[in-house]
Amino acid sequence: MRAANGQFIKGTHWRPKAHHWDAAWLREQYSVLGRSTGEIAAEAGTTDAAILYWLKKHGIPRRSVAQARALK
Repeated sequence: MRAANGQFIKGTHWRPKAHHWDAAWLREQYSVLGRSTGEIAAEAGTTDAAILYWLKKHGIPRRSVAQARALK
């Protein structure tokens, strides 16, 4: 977002806020509901890598391969 003089306004971003940027929402989707990063990425219109980035950024532990297989 820009001010009338063309300068960016501090604390704003040019993209609309995405759900997966919110730690509580991402934790619920991934840890509580057991959704995969692929499912979350498809809903958010982004990539698996982006979801993995936000999991790490929010300190949400990733599932092991055994845990992921058990959910399927």
